[in-house]
Amino acid sequence: MLVALLMMVAGSGVKTISLEGTWCNGKGSQMVLKTAGVDGNDVTGVYRTGVGNAGGWYEIRGRRTVNDDGSQVLAFAVAWANKEKGNSHSATAWSGQLQMISGRPTITALWLLTRQTESGENWQSTRIDKVTFTRCDEP
Repeated sequence: MLVALLMMVAGSGVKTISLEGTWCNGKGSQMVLKTAGVDGNDVTGVYRTGVGNAGGWYEIRGRRTVNDDGSQVLAFAVAWANKEKGNSHSATAWSGQLQMISGRPTITALWLLTRQTESGENWQSTRIDKVTFTRCDEP
């Protein structure tokens, strides 16, 4: 299975970890990621959270860069608005890395969730935490 997740970068001999596929975290959230764009470094997909009230799938947009060792640095965001739940007046941004950790492709990231507040309450509008995503189909 792991071999299927790796692809050869033409002529370099460096194995790049595939970002494409379905990823899960320990809170029950899932995301399906694809790469696109002229340079292949646009990140697109959908996200379904396992926490809170935001039901359904939400669009993901972001960018990545592939490092010399085949790992990747990436950032992506979700605006919490969809047809199912409407506008949640919040957005989350993730910034992190895709690396091989203990033999498994793993995304480790920090996230910022910002929700709408009155101007006098801006001090409490943003939460931050860390998260780890692994392939959903791996034990």
